[in-house]
Order: sequence, then C-alpha cells, then structure tokens
Amino acid sequence: MNIAFVTPQLKIGGYEKVVINYANAFCTMGHKITIICGFKEGEYEKQLNPQIEIIEFKARLRTFLIPLIKYLKRNKIDILYVPFHTYTSVAVIAKMIARSKVIIYSAEHGFEKESQKIVRKTMKHFIKKADVLIAVSETVAKYDAEQFGIDRNRYYIFDNPVYNSEDYSDGIKCVWLDEQKCPVLVTSGRLAKDKHIDIPIKIVAEVSKTRNVSLLILGNGIEKEHLLDLVEELQISDIVHFEGFVSNPISYISKCDIYLQTSEIESFGNGVVEAQYCNIPAIVTDCGGPVELIENGKYGVNIGSFNSEEVISNGVQAVLNILDKKIMFHGLQERTRKYDALNLEKQFMEPYYECTKKN
Repeated sequence: MNIAFVTPQLKIGGYEKVVINYANAFCTMGHKITIICGFKEGEYEKQLNPQIEIIEFKARLRTFLIPLIKYLKRNKIDILYVPFHTYTSVAVIAKMIARSKVIIYSAEHGFEKESQKIVRKTMKHFIKKADVLIAVSETVAKYDAEQFGIDRNRYYIFDNPVYNSEDYSDGIKCVWLDEQKCPVLVTSGRLAKDKHIDIPIKIVAEVSKTRNVSLLILGNGIEKEHLLDLVEELQISDIVHFEGFVSNPISYISKCDIYLQTSEIESFGNGVVEAQYCNIPAIVTDCGGPVELIENGKYGVNIGSFNSEEVISNGVQAVLNILDKKIMFHGLQERTRKYDALNLEKQFMEPYYECTKKN
C-alpha cells in the first residue's frame, strides 16, 4: 500500500507524533510511506525510519495547493491522510484537479471552529467530499459533526497510535528522577496556558505538606518561566523538576507513580495512554478525550473542570487516595494494546477497502 501523510511541520505536537508513529509502524510492515510536509525541520524528523520518504513543499497552507496537485499527478497514492479541515479542503481540490483516484482520509485531531459563516459553509462543502472522515474520540466526532452539520455516522473513531512497542526503551538517564526516594507525580505536554500545568504544581504543593512527594514535568513551551515563578513562589523548587522535551516520554513516565492531565480541553490524551501502558493511574480534569480513556473511573480519577473551585482539593484527595491504596486500578496496560501503532493496521485500512468496494 502506498500511503502519504500530510503534516504542516515535523516539530513537537500531538498530531505530528501520531504521524510519526503511524509512519514508522506501517513502514516496518512493508507499506511505502511518504511524509508530505510544509516544512520538515523539527524534532521529529530524526525519529522517522530512514526508508520513509520526506517531501518538503516549503509552503504554508495558502501555497500548499499547487505542489500537492503536481505531486498527485506524478505519483500513484492509495491513501492521503490529511489533518484539519483547512488542509482537507486543499486536498479535495488537488484531487479533483489532478484527477487522482487517491482515497482522502480527513482526520480531525482537535476542535476546529470557524466563526465566519461563509468560510464554515465552504469548508463543510469540501469536508463532505473527503472519502473518509476520522475523529480521534467520540467527543471530537460529536463536536465536529455539530459544528459543520455533518452526519455523525460518517465518522470513524480511530484509536490514536500513541506508542510503538518496538521503540520502547527504559534506558534513560535522568539523574533527578533516579535520586527520588518518594512517590513521583508526572505530567507531560506543551507548557501552554490551555494545558494548565499550574494545577499539578499546586496539587503537589498541597500534598507535600503532609507527604513526601515530587513532581516531574515533561515538555517545553511559552509558559515555562511563569511556571518556574509559581514553583518558587510556593517554595517547592526542591521537589519539582522541569526535564524539557523528551522524545520517548513513556521511558520517564514508567519510573513515576501517578500521571496528571489537567488541560482545559483535549481531543484524545496521549499522555494518559502512555501512563496506562506503564500501569500508572491517571488523574484528569473533565476535558474531553482523557475522560473517555479512564472510562468513568475504571482506569483513573476525574477531578472536575480545570476552572472549578474544587479542582485542587479534588486533585489532592485523589493523589492521597491512590498513595494510600484506597482506590486501585487493574488492567491498565492491557487496555492500551489497541493504541500500539503495530496493532492499528486493520483499523487504518478498513475504510480504504470499504471505499474501493463502493467504487
């Protein structure tokens, strides 16, 4: 199978990580994989299998159409996996002009919103012409269907390829982590306002008043200085460590005890699955995808909305209950097998075969 993945860039990001995991896994299975990107420079470029071809258009969305038309005319592609509805619109137009028979997968990995009525109407027109509509969670599918007036039944729910079991390694060197003699809480992701990393910091500050605990923060972002100031203000610099971006967060999470996901909104929640793969319970805010992943408390704790007055106290109580084994979770790693990129070929190919049967 000849599969091409479109991505604006190869820098750190949730969608970009999904593309890397799909691409590497499918490449090892014998598929011909191509990455079509606006700009290839980024942290993920070096993580791609050398057999994967990278096509760099050196173009942003506005200038993506012409090179994509040329590419589809010159190459026989079976599946074109496209992110976001803006790029879907470009892909649909390119397919029509190139007279290509490629099957377009329009993959929604977030919550796209378009306030201008004319733009939304135009996007809806092209979204409907995509061969396959994909959402990474039921939350995203319902939101997207309502936002653009599309039949919910058109969407396939794709489990995210959160990790590749062949790539997992626990041979990391983190002196701070190795020195910890107490339970370690961990959170990961972009250090951005909507991730609300201040919540885990405040939770740890409260828990540390009665227990020996520490906090590991994985990721970089524009909020780092603000978060460092908060840690200093709460006088917990000795128990909070900022590790920065890591290419394999599972290797770090596996050495911790509790995972926290406290975003404003999340379409899926890769970090929660990574924690479950390590048999580590997750504490999450009521933010969409992560709540689905803990299945009504079966695999973690929902502490409510990020902006509720009780979110910190709920988080503190959840941490204490887990540490005291008042609540325990079973089968965490077992439920994550479906998120191993190596196990997702059937899910990925099914819509393609259904489309080819219709044609």
